[in-house]
Amino acid sequence: MRWSTRLSSALTLLLLSGWGIVPMASPLEAQPAEWRVESEPLVLVGASVDDPRDQLDRVSAAVWLGARGLVIANGGAELRFHDAAGSYRTTSGRSGEGPGDFRSVTWLAASGDSLILAYDQRLQRVSFLDTDGAHLRSFLLNDPRLGVGPEVGGLLDDGLLTLWRMPPLIPALGGLSQRRFRLALHGLDGDFRRILGEGPAGEAFIVVVPGRGNVLRRAPFSPTPRYAAQGERLYRAEGVAYAVDVVDLDGGLQVTAGDRRDRVELSDAIKEAFLRDTLRTWPSDSQRRIEREFQSMMVHEELPLVHAMRVDRLGHVWLRRRGPNGPQSHWDVFSPEGDRVARVELPEHRALLDVTEDAVVLLESGSYGEDLVGVYALRRANSRD
Repeated sequence: MRWSTRLSSALTLLLLSGWGIVPMASPLEAQPAEWRVESEPLVLVGASVDDPRDQLDRVSAAVWLGARGLVIANGGAELRFHDAAGSYRTTSGRSGEGPGDFRSVTWLAASGDSLILAYDQRLQRVSFLDTDGAHLRSFLLNDPRLGVGPEVGGLLDDGLLTLWRMPPLIPALGGLSQRRFRLALHGLDGDFRRILGEGPAGEAFIVVVPGRGNVLRRAPFSPTPRYAAQGERLYRAEGVAYAVDVVDLDGGLQVTAGDRRDRVELSDAIKEAFLRDTLRTWPSDSQRRIEREFQSMMVHEELPLVHAMRVDRLGHVWLRRRGPNGPQSHWDVFSPEGDRVARVELPEHRALLDVTEDAVVLLESGSYGEDLVGVYALRRANSRD
């Protein structure tokens, strides 16, 4: 059975419960292998003080093409193309709405050996470029039947996973407001194929502010669901359990990476520490009011454990765990079969933009706060040094 209007009630329940009640994975007891990221970059872009072509600002995405170089979404409105040594090649795009222009590129992907896909969320437009930066074609994601503000969740063998915001569920008497995504499949020609299901997108808390009425604020410790797609698989981490469900395009569970039993109670000590840190940033005459508001919004019983998720080119799931004081420095790596196979330590304060078979791409900050994009060799346990 395919995910369509003919969904059975059982499959509908499976979707609405966060893609289902899954078999319990074995506890994460085995010590994983240590995969190593080299300390010196193979390529570093953005460090020049003289050449503006080697200066970056507001980088949102990047893909590493190996011998064909590096593509960086820079400043929202352009793509920078660099060769495999990091030297500047060309810039594609400018701020605008015409063919080949951009406003806010939020997602990049490589397709095969010759295509780059870029999604501009402000224009709601998917553009195709060759690896020399030439604009080939584009299409719009704009279908009121599916929802609003679409995002691209990943590249599949036969299309794109697209995420469409649905109207939030707002309780009549205040409290937690929940929003959902409708997941859909779009072909690489832009045509809508089918709805794949629904899932949570986020939540906020209704706070009554004198003179302003109801105001939506993100509730502390709200789980943030993560979505990805690759090949013929969809990936979703609901955020609380340290686990990712992997399903096929018909909704069938393939594997669970991680352990759904791996959960952490949101203790009073964690809540109190959060309040102390939060109140330090507010003026003393506002602290009592802010404390009351945050106490009313801390309604969760478990600490959201999934800080970030990524799927590499080989189908491994990378998870970064959140602790009470922020994300841990390492990433846990799970095989396509769901087994934890490695741990990867990354330098602090660096965002993971891309992972290939033998490299990781990191977003860093320079000494003056400028953006830097570095490509570092990744030594997997079964790779040669």
